[in-house]
Amino acid sequence: MRWILILLSLGSPLQSWAAESIYKPHWGRDLTVTGVSLATTSLLYLFDKQIINPRCPCPLTDLNPLDRTVVGNKNNDALLATDVILGVSYGAPLLIDWVAMGGFKPAFWEDTMVFAEVMAVSAVLVSATKVIVQRPIPRAYDGDPNYVNNVAGYRSFYSGHVATTMAALSAGAMMLNYRSKHKVWPWFVVGGTGLAVAAGRVAGGVHFYSDVIVGAAVGTLVGTIVPLLHHRKGGGSALMVVPQPGGAVALWTQAL
Repeated sequence: MRWILILLSLGSPLQSWAAESIYKPHWGRDLTVTGVSLATTSLLYLFDKQIINPRCPCPLTDLNPLDRTVVGNKNNDALLATDVILGVSYGAPLLIDWVAMGGFKPAFWEDTMVFAEVMAVSAVLVSATKVIVQRPIPRAYDGDPNYVNNVAGYRSFYSGHVATTMAALSAGAMMLNYRSKHKVWPWFVVGGTGLAVAAGRVAGGVHFYSDVIVGAAVGTLVGTIVPLLHHRKGGGSALMVVPQPGGAVALWTQAL
């Protein structure tokens, strides 16, 4: 938390902060998407023991040569560090937004709605993919008794920590891009933080390289596309499915 206070005290990144509305939420639709996503995520975790099938010991020949090198990693300190970074990533974007705006302004609640939708969509994508793929984590491949017969040992693909961190910080970077003159350095923060979390999850033996790479890609996409679709340039936009001749469909973005 100290680095946030230092950032705010310096003032430079926030001195040109625009407090006007940058997003155009459609509250009924966005609350529905967020609520359904969170409910689905909760149900998938609630019934994971009925869905996920522990099956190791698993042969290392199932793994590609690069992922195989992760088996045997067990750095618990690295895992703890990723938990801390994830927690900060959840809170920092909206905390900075709230302080820079000077309180609970209407635009802050719009930013909060978009941010909540980012996190909810990211969560449901992660949880659904994990129960569909059911990939054993490196520690399960290594025969760790804490994971071989535990459903937690079969949630490797893709990394939720990396996806969530990248989604949260990408949404924060988009907000900073829209509200200030700072367009480049926030993305270095996003990339550096995501890389640190990815390295920690691999070092801790709970994810393979392919898990963290896909997690970073999906999280970044969610964290950028959702704010982009809500941006007020031209009044905001929506993703639409448009029927085409011959029974085909096309995806279009339309101004609102």
